[in-house]
Amino acid sequence: MFHGKEILAYSIETALESRLFHDVYVSSDSDEIGEVGVRYGAKYIGREYEEAQDHVGTQEVMKGCLKRMWSDYITHAACIYATAPMMTVADLKRAWDLLQRNPAAQYAFAVSADPFGPAGTFYFGRAQAFVRGAPLVAETSIMIPIHPERCCDINTDEDWTRAEAMYAALNNIKEPA
Repeated sequence: MFHGKEILAYSIETALESRLFHDVYVSSDSDEIGEVGVRYGAKYIGREYEEAQDHVGTQEVMKGCLKRMWSDYITHAACIYATAPMMTVADLKRAWDLLQRNPAAQYAFAVSADPFGPAGTFYFGRAQAFVRGAPLVAETSIMIPIHPERCCDINTDEDWTRAEAMYAALNNIKEPA
């Protein structure tokens, strides 16, 4: 739970609110997490065992998901992290707009504006680039700087605590005494 609801809900709600996506999916090897996603308006797509290992990266997960749901109409896709409560609709729309204006670009993704580190939010890209395994960071990628007050790549308990404080500060939430 993150400020009263499952942290995954924030990413789903922002993706749906953006109206950029035909469908929003939750990819997990956990049916419980899948059910949370469905409750917030996403569809659930199970992950293969090989894609659910700690060492597996964004590209491999996206490649597997896109191959399982592949259809000719999928031209673009986004991997939105489940732990991105400070991502905004404007962030996603900016990535979409930049991809549309730059036909050579394969990906557009968020980075921390200080000092261009991981933002832990999303990777937007051309579906074929994910399927081919095109490198995420390359000359054909567009980095979108996000203000450091909204960037927290959540990987540890300390990151979680920091993200809760950052979210509270951004949303004027009073922390319990």
